[in-house]
Amino acid sequence: GCSDNSYENVPVDNIVRFYFSKVEKGQKFGGECRGVAKDNYIITAKHCVHDIVKDKLKVKFNDGYSICKIKKINMHRIEDIAKVVCEYSDDKKYGKHNPSRGNNKFDFSDVDIGDSVYFCVDDYKTVVNDLNSIRGFFDRMFYKGKVDKYFCFKGEFLKMKNGFLMANIPVRQGYSGSGLFDKNGNLVAISSRILGKYSLYHDDGAKLSDESYCVPIKFIEAIK
Repeated sequence: GCSDNSYENVPVDNIVRFYFSKVEKGQKFGGECRGVAKDNYIITAKHCVHDIVKDKLKVKFNDGYSICKIKKINMHRIEDIAKVVCEYSDDKKYGKHNPSRGNNKFDFSDVDIGDSVYFCVDDYKTVVNDLNSIRGFFDRMFYKGKVDKYFCFKGEFLKMKNGFLMANIPVRQGYSGSGLFDKNGNLVAISSRILGKYSLYHDDGAKLSDESYCVPIKFIEAIK
């Protein structure tokens, strides 16, 4: 039921949004992804940072922005997960992020099918407006509450498919790299790709789904 307040344990100060530039087939384009900041690195989906063309990322934290000067990007050889090692500096134009505010003490944890998972976003209105068009969605997963500027959802890991975990979390394009947390606020997986039977396209071209492929956080241990 909705009395579960475990979403309050999610370390929202470590949830980030970042902006990148890439070149594919001679065309330059930009985009955004999500990630989880810990110590001096960001954990995200590998496809978000593969072949980026700049040595800096503009990173939005809960309380402001920082510029991540990329020292190196370590990617898993197979799985869609990566670690971006950063040296942070202030972004005076958009507001200053206080790096000491983040809770770097959260841990990594294993997950099993059927485990609850918490997923927090900073643009709740967009997600809910989209998901209202998916019949029956809120019969299976409930919006849990608000932590500071973030809105959190509770879902669960449903099954394994093609080597990925499937979770019923509300994702749309741009959410790749989002962190999924357990009831204790430990990071258990990274959102990788959208593929759900209720996937649909909207007028702005963004694809939405109530299911997501996720990469278990255990694979981060294989990244040096």
